Amino acid sequence: MENKTKERVHDTRTVDVADDYAIDYWTQELNTTKGKLLAAVAEVGDSFEDVKRHLKK
Repeated sequence: MENKTKERVHDTRTVDVADDYAIDYWTQELNTTKGKLLAAVAEVGDSFEDVKRHLKK
């Protein structure tokens, strides 16, 4: 039987905050809260490395 579920693949170079599933993924990946993630993206943009660096401050 064919598996019809689709696995979502994330672009790991950018942090997508327009999709709830992606927000859940990034909050877990970066060990942060939704609020902190959204604030970081608003301040430094959606580059994963920039967001990661900002959250470690």
